This record gives sequence, structure tokens and C-alpha cells, in this order.
Amino acid sequence: MMKGLAFLAAGALLYSLHIARGEHAPLVLDDLNGASKKYPIIAFLLSLALLGLGGLPPMAGFMSKWQILLGAAQISSGLMIGVIIFVGLNSVLSLAYYAPMINRMYRHEASEAVVSGKEVSWIMVLPMVILAIGIIAFGIWPSLATFLTNNAAASFIYPFGS
Repeated sequence: MMKGLAFLAAGALLYSLHIARGEHAPLVLDDLNGASKKYPIIAFLLSLALLGLGGLPPMAGFMSKWQILLGAAQISSGLMIGVIIFVGLNSVLSLAYYAPMINRMYRHEASEAVVSGKEVSWIMVLPMVILAIGIIAFGIWPSLATFLTNNAAASFIYPFGS
């Protein structure tokens, strides 16, 4: 859900900053400067997706990493300690990778692309809002996800019945 939201938000920005204006240039980081001033909802949703991918609570990305860490901690082996360290480092590196993008959207002056960009249609925003609600809901109530996936998991564990 988080990657889907990130791709939809980036696509909406690409569309409004370039394609709707008849340009077919790629979206670069400099284009995102000040995007929160003209596109506050899109900037917020993209930030939410990126922070969720980094594994910050209360988003679904945190709960998935937390459940992996809990499962690994229950198995006392050197390999699992390595998994725990890897997951922790991965979260820190992910956030370090995503932070400059969020910083550009909120703390820089608006770029020329943002100033001359077109409005984003509500039909593009609606699926992003639905995904954002899901990301937060699954982060706060992870049992919703396990309720939906228990049957699928059981079919992998017992492929020919129990």
C-alpha cells in the first residue's frame, strides 16, 4: 500500500508539473521544491507513504517490521540477531534516503515547475486518500490485516488440507 501510494503521488506530481503542461520531461528532485505550498494534500500523502516505507509508527510499515522483529527475536540464533540488525539498519537508511525528498517539499521555495503546475483532479487524489487511510488503519489495528490474510497463510502452510 505504501509503495502504491508513493507511486500514485509521484505520478500525480509528474502529471501536474509536466505532462498537463505539455512537457514530457522527467520528474527530478528539484521539481519537488516547495510542492507543499501548491499541492498540500499530495505532499502530505507522499510524505506519509515515504515515512511508512521507512517504518515509522503508526503506519503499516512499522507494524510489518515490528512483527518480523518479534518473530526473529523468538528464535535465539546468530542468524536472527543479524536479521534484527539488518531490519533496524534498513529502516534508518530508508529514512535517510526519503528525508531529503520530504525536506524539499516542505522547506524549500517553490520551484518553477510548482509555480506553473496545473491543479490535481480529485479523481487522482481519491485513491491516494483511500490508500492513506488503509496505511494508518493497518498500522493502528494490525489485526485487520491478519484477519484478511489468515486463510491465505493457511493455504501455504497446509496446501492439501490439515
